[in-house]
Amino acid sequence: MDVKGYNPASSVPDTTPDLARYTLNELLQIKVSIDSLVQEAMSGSVDPYIHLSLTTAQDHGGVNNTVQTINWDGTSLLTDDTYFTHDPAGANPSQITVVEAGTYRAQWNLGWDTAGANRTTLTSRMLIDGVTVLTRGSRRAYCRGLAYGDAAVHYNSLLYLTAGQVIECQTIVEDSDGTYVSNSIPAESEFIITKVR
Repeated sequence: MDVKGYNPASSVPDTTPDLARYTLNELLQIKVSIDSLVQEAMSGSVDPYIHLSLTTAQDHGGVNNTVQTINWDGTSLLTDDTYFTHDPAGANPSQITVVEAGTYRAQWNLGWDTAGANRTTLTSRMLIDGVTVLTRGSRRAYCRGLAYGDAAVHYNSLLYLTAGQVIECQTIVEDSDGTYVSNSIPAESEFIITKVR
């Protein structure tokens, strides 16, 4: 077939013989798709997300199995009200509500320390609608005490949420050799949740 001088057999190099099977229209459709992807990538558009911080240090210590919910009471570094609602100064600064159903990537970090030679292990987890505990994506962090430096506990996983669900970040004392105060470090703490699909 020859369309305006286009002849697949003569214009496609021998090193790529499979391309010769495509019609001109198919190749043009592929080009349009590629151009669209390139334009989207170059536009600087990003998936919607919210980026939260802490202002107030919060005690995450206690006896084994003590659970604390993180209050994201700092200035929101970025808030997309189209997809999320959060009120850092409200009655429930720990709660983030998703507006649309979808797949979300939840990532957070909580820096913390403990006094003296106190030995504590914290584990991260997510709480959905105040009931469902998600431990996949959880991380543990051990702190030997103030003289041995700070610790940080992380969380990273995909969440499959429906519109209106409320999510919260929590720590649980997995193991401790006593009842200690383990304060969060606001400057080392953040929460980012991104709608990826």
